Amino acid sequence: MARIAIGCDWFLKYAAPQAIALRELGIETALLCRDHPHEFGGEQAERAALLRAVAESGVELIELPGRVSGGAAIGASRQALRALRAWRPDLVHLHDNQDPRLAWLARRELSVLTVHDPTPHPGAVRVGLAREWLRARNRAAADGYVVHGERLAAELRSLLRDPERRPIEVVRHGATVAASAPPPPQRPSVLLFGRLEPYKGISVLIEAMRQVRERDPQVRLVIAGEGPEAARIPAVGWIEFERGYVAEPRIAELLAAASVVALPYTEASQSGVGALAIGAGVPCVVSDLGGLDQLVTEPFQLIAPGDPGALAAAIEATLAGGSRLRRRTLAHAEAHFSWRRAAEMTLPLYERLGVWL
Repeated sequence: MARIAIGCDWFLKYAAPQAIALRELGIETALLCRDHPHEFGGEQAERAALLRAVAESGVELIELPGRVSGGAAIGASRQALRALRAWRPDLVHLHDNQDPRLAWLARRELSVLTVHDPTPHPGAVRVGLAREWLRARNRAAADGYVVHGERLAAELRSLLRDPERRPIEVVRHGATVAASAPPPPQRPSVLLFGRLEPYKGISVLIEAMRQVRERDPQVRLVIAGEGPEAARIPAVGWIEFERGYVAEPRIAELLAAASVVALPYTEASQSGVGALAIGAGVPCVVSDLGGLDQLVTEPFQLIAPGDPGALAAAIEATLAGGSRLRRRTLAHAEAHFSWRRAAEMTLPLYERLGVWL
């Protein structure tokens, strides 16, 4: 039986359910991850709950404690390396990261790299020359790649020195899919949540909502999250703004009360937020960028970026879709975005690289 080790620094919310899904397919799986809770807004309890689910699924858990550099980091790396070697993976599947220890741990193994964003988002925090070099080195060292859309595959090929030598597999962003689509909420509601970054198009959404409300004053806008754009959200009665990290239980509550999730991005690769939404049966309106078009089932849900009028029309059409559109959205998520489906779509790449499954 094949033995696949999944390794990550920041993308634990993706890597953990990915590892569980592979294990459910009958593949021996290990998860190698850092011990920090930064991805969880500093909340250790949420991280611990996710790792309990990993352990209960039968996935082997190997943690890298401590900081990236220093004497303690070297000792922790050696201990993790011994654990990984003892587990004897056939392949290490890493996620984009700038931790040199993860690359070191995988240096002797056949490796796959999931590239979530081939190029950084506009306005993204610079990680420094050393980490930029390490990211480029990690990409150059991989034997194969996973991206979340055809456009992203083309983008990655343009950045690689020898794109024809190593395969790139398109695997849609995974999602937990609800058993049934919830009914639309009584009061129509448009939701945007997650990191509030400049490329998220929040100003475009606010202008679009002004146009929507001219025709239907009952529609409200809910924004939840933290980031540099938070200071630019106006304090008006029809915008409900919840500032701060949005934990998983709160995300579920927000989605249950949402009619539509808006992704009016001005630049994008893919969206974990969108995958969460459609997995809950909540339709999205999205900019025609990167792999966002994969999230929708109807042409009216897809718009040109930066156009408030088109976004307003898309929101109104999506609101009118009601329960029928929610059922179609959930069926689409089950067919193309479930964690099991994402795991299944990764297997051909492993086989192409010589792993016997």
